[in-house]
Amino acid sequence: MRTTSDIIRLWTFQHYSVVEMLHRNGDYVPIWETTPTDYRPAYRWMAARLHEVIGLASDTPPVWCWHSCEQLLAPPTVGTAAALLSEYEIEQGMVTFELDVPADMALLSSYHEWNNFLDACLERNAVPVETDKWRNMFHVPPLLHEADDIQAVLPRIDSKWLNAVWPLRIEGRDWAEPVTAQRYIPHLPDKSLNRCSS
Repeated sequence: MRTTSDIIRLWTFQHYSVVEMLHRNGDYVPIWETTPTDYRPAYRWMAARLHEVIGLASDTPPVWCWHSCEQLLAPPTVGTAAALLSEYEIEQGMVTFELDVPADMALLSSYHEWNNFLDACLERNAVPVETDKWRNMFHVPPLLHEADDIQAVLPRIDSKWLNAVWPLRIEGRDWAEPVTAQRYIPHLPDKSLNRCSS
């Protein structure tokens, strides 16, 4: 899905080490070795769709983000994070990035339809032959029903896109609460990355 806006706001859950990578390198590009092996055929398919749209050739996995959760332009909730991440991942130290991204660097899609596609890939251990039928996940708008969410993929995270960072805490919080509701500025290695919306 393309958008006419110059900038779109996205949220992504990442390990805290990504903060350090942004500080050190100025950007973060994921590698295939950190992705689930069984998911790679589907991830490669999505990466190819992303690179078709943004016009960049790359053999790296996409960065997964949220555009709209439960309502248009709403950030992910505590429940979103709890459903997506394992207890181990959360215990290892996860953060939520709020990003303001150039629209021409992102590809939006229906999270519901993506999960249907992912299930089909896992059943076959390969991308289904009828790939064109799955492209309706990119239709505008990609919300296919009222319970759907909009996800986004990016080729990388640029430190210039970083608007805010929150430590991701699940325990003791209302699952309907946006992950961005917690007012907390984590200790980050550089003041330019130490920002949190009030």
